[in-house]
This record gives sequence, C-alpha cells and structure tokens, in this order.
Amino acid sequence: MNKLKLFSIFLILSLGLMISFVYAQENGITSNMVKEQVKCVFENSNEIQKCYTGDGKFGCSGTGTCVVDVKGEKGTKQTWKSSCKGDAYTIIDGDNDYAEFKCPKTLKSKPIVKEQVKCVFENSNEIQKCYTGDGIGCSGVGTCVADVKGEKGTKQTWKSSCGGYDYTIIDGESDYAEFKCISELKVTEKIIGGKGFRYAYWQCYDKDEEKQGSESSCKLSRTWKKYATEFCQEKCNEDNSKCGVNSFSITGECYLDFGEKEVVFVSSIEEEEKKQEKKIIEEEKEEILICKDSCPSDGKCYPFGYRKSEKFCSDTGSFIKQSKEKVGCENNFECSSNLCIDSQCISQGLFKKTMNWFSKLFG
Repeated sequence: MNKLKLFSIFLILSLGLMISFVYAQENGITSNMVKEQVKCVFENSNEIQKCYTGDGKFGCSGTGTCVVDVKGEKGTKQTWKSSCKGDAYTIIDGDNDYAEFKCPKTLKSKPIVKEQVKCVFENSNEIQKCYTGDGIGCSGVGTCVADVKGEKGTKQTWKSSCGGYDYTIIDGESDYAEFKCISELKVTEKIIGGKGFRYAYWQCYDKDEEKQGSESSCKLSRTWKKYATEFCQEKCNEDNSKCGVNSFSITGECYLDFGEKEVVFVSSIEEEEKKQEKKIIEEEKEEILICKDSCPSDGKCYPFGYRKSEKFCSDTGSFIKQSKEKVGCENNFECSSNLCIDSQCISQGLFKKTMNWFSKLFG
C-alpha cells in the first residue's frame, strides 16, 4: 500500500509539472524571459514620431522621445523602425536600452511679411499696368502702388503693359519696380535688342510678307530679325534699287531668362555673329521701319485697332482684312461695317432696320 501511495503522489506531481511546462511554452514563459524598457530618441524632430519593432509587438510614440516596455527571451535581437525613417537595433538582456533615429531636419517656415511696391512707368503719359505672375498688380499714369504679401525672401518678377521686366525681394520694406516704356513711334534695334517677343511680321521690298509666332513662342527680337532677313534676301522693289526687309514689327513681349539669351549669342559661331552684325548695320543704314506693339504700313507704325483700306491693325503686328457680315468678332474695328454685336459682325443695313423697328415699337 505504501508503494502504491508513493507512486500516486509521484504521478500527480509529474503531471502537474508537465501541465506547467506546456502552459509556459504556449504563453512564451521560460526561465530565459526577461523584461526591460527601450527609449526611442528622435533627433532633429519637434513633431510627434512613432517607433516600433519589425514584428509589430512593441511600439510607442512621442515628441523627441518615447519609452516602451519590452518582454522577451534573453539574447533576442530586435529591429526598430520609426515614422521618420531609419533603423535601430537592441538586444533583450534585462537592461534598459536606447533606439536612436536621426530624423531629417524639418525646414522652418519663413515669416509672412507685408510691403508696398511702387511701379514707375518712364516715358509714358498713358494708363499702364504692372503685375506679377501670381496676380498681384496695380495700374496708373506714371506710377502706381501695389500691396504685396508673402514669405520673407521671396523673389518676385514684375511685368508691365508697356514692356520690360523688373525684380523685387519681399523683405517687409517698400520697393520700386521701374519700367522704361517704349514708344511705338521711336523703336530701334538697340532699344528692343535684349527683349523677347511672341509674334513677328515683316514685309520685303517686293511686297512679299510673312507672319510668324504663337502664344507658346518667345524669341529675341534679333532672332525674329534674322528670320526676316533670310526670308527677304534678294527680294527687291521694281527698279531693284532696294532689296531685303522694308518693314518689321514685333508684338507680345515675353520673358527670356539669361540662360536662353546665352544660347542665342554664345552658341553661334563667331563668324556667323559677325555676318549678322554686318547685316544689322547695313539694314539700319537703309532705315528699316521697326514697330513694337503696332503695325507697319507705308513707312509708319499704326496702333492696334487702326482701320485702313478695309483692313485693321491686329495684335499680331500686321494689318488683316476686316470681316464681313455673320462672322465672329470681339471688337467693332474687326468688322467692315464697324459693328460687332453679340460677338458677330452685322451689316449697317440690318442695324438700321433693327433700330427703326424699335422706334416704331416704342414710338
């Protein structure tokens, strides 16, 4: 009996130990399990960041630092990741540890400041406008003042209705944007030489003519002049006394940065530059008519909208034929009847009939 009782007690104890072992295995509890804390450090960051282990079991979040409780088998290597990128490594050994991350430096936002920019229109006694690409601007005769607001240090490019560009820096102090307005009656190659334009028109001495350009094109006036010279080469008047370009106009001033200008002047072969320079000098001696934002005709420059011989001066720098009845229009001068109503040219007769009908109706 004593032996049987001892065997039963031994069997019960063994079964209990086996159950405890299985429970520990299933729940990850072994004699090698230890606890510790890991402090995550986020350098260069003043925002909330998160760090976490690769298996997703442990993690924390905080500004600058955060602390997480870690439990696992002693000697286990853990890989840590963070929301600001980078990896760190720790070993579970029961001693507190660090996981350090070098976060990218966050750019400090620039302060917003206000100032005024005074636009000055030299050589102009008409209303002119100056403006930036983001919609800031003003208009006036001689000068005007624009209120400006933006990040300190921002560079602004100013344009004007009379041509030219100027630059200011937003720094909280009032500034000037100056423009030398060019009269369409006093245009020379020297004045417009470094400026870009979208459209060009020229006429040769044999009356042959050509228009070039579009809203997407932007070329130096000298480049357009070169095209005109090549087009009108050996094209002469009836008695062959004069050949080449008779009149030339450019419209739609546009911005060309320094790099684009360099392509034109530097990339050319020196010999070709000399030839072009010689051609320009010869042309200037012949007094070629040059018009800006106007149309050349019979030795004069005419403003946009000017009507002459059933034609009108268009904003592309050349005279074009006026439209007849039932053709789309934007301005009266585009129509041969000088009547543009509801975006369509109408005849004088139709207009008179309509007015007579209204007179009878309300008379």
